[in-house]
Amino acid sequence: MFKKRVGVEAIRKEDFSAFEVMLTDPDVVYDLAHPFTLQQAQTWIRNELKRYTQTGLGMRAVRLPGYASPLSKMPIGLAGICYEDFYGTALPVLRVMLRSEFQHMGYATEAAVYTLAMAFKTNGFSVIYAFVGVNNEPFKRLVTRVGMKRYRFVQMKEHGEMRGYIIYRIKRYEFPQARERAYKYLDENKMSDDAQTARRIINIVKSQLAADAMQHGRPLLPFLADEINASARAQKRQNSKAAAKKQQNARSNAKNPPAAKNTQKKQQAEKSAQKKQPAEKSAQKKQQAKKAEKSPAGKAE
Repeated sequence: MFKKRVGVEAIRKEDFSAFEVMLTDPDVVYDLAHPFTLQQAQTWIRNELKRYTQTGLGMRAVRLPGYASPLSKMPIGLAGICYEDFYGTALPVLRVMLRSEFQHMGYATEAAVYTLAMAFKTNGFSVIYAFVGVNNEPFKRLVTRVGMKRYRFVQMKEHGEMRGYIIYRIKRYEFPQARERAYKYLDENKMSDDAQTARRIINIVKSQLAADAMQHGRPLLPFLADEINASARAQKRQNSKAAAKKQQNARSNAKNPPAAKNTQKKQQAEKSAQKKQPAEKSAQKKQQAKKAEKSPAGKAE
C-alpha cells in the first residue's frame, strides 16, 4: 500500500520567502503569461491569506512532514481550492503549484488528492473544477490522474491577453475510486521510494533559500536559522574538544619531552631484546639436541 508523504496546512508568515522564490520561477507559474516579479509575488501571497480568512478557501502550504525537523517545516509548494468567477458564477477550482525541484516525484498528485478529499469532506462540495491552460501538459496529466474529466473549453482574458483554458471537473461520488487509482499509480511507479532523492533536493533548496535571503537582504527562514545556529554550535563544540586535546598533548609533552620519550622507548626495546636472548638460546640448544638424537651417529651409539 502506498505510504503517504505529503501534508497540506496553513501558510505561515515565515513561508513567504520560500513562496516568493517559487512564484518567480517560470516552470512553476506555467499558465501565466510571465512569472511574477518579487513585488507581485508578495502581493499575491498576502491576497491568498486574505482570501483564506474571508472564504475559508485558498492556497495552503505543501510540506513533507515525514522528514525529521527542520526539513519537515520547509514548504515545497502550494495547493488548495479557490473560488474562480466563471461568467458570474463562483466555481470551486483546484490549484496545485510545486517548486520545480520537487516536480515529477508524485508530490503534486498526493497534494491534489489530499486537497480534493478535504474539500469534499469539510466544505461539502458536490463538484470541483480545474482550469488548465491549453499548453499546460503537466497539469493536464495531473488532473486526469486524480480522476478529473474534461468538461469544456473556454477563452478568458488575463493581463490584457485572451488565453485558452480547458475546464476539468470531478464529482463527489467519483472521487473515492479516483483516489484509489491515483494511489495505485504512485505505488506502481515506486514514488514512495524516493526519500533519499527528496532529502538531497531539500538540502539544495535550503542552500538556494539561504542564498536568496542574503541577496535580497531578507532574514533567513526560521527553520534555516535554527539549523544554521545548531550547526554553528556543533562546530564550536568540536573546535573546543580539539583545542582541549591539543592542550592535553602539550602538557604531556612538557612533562615528558619527545627526546626523553624516544630514549625511554629505546631503553624498553633493549630490555625486551635482552630478555628474549636467553630464551632464544635455550630453544636453539633443545633443537640441536633433538637433531643429534635423530641422526644415524646418535642411534649407533
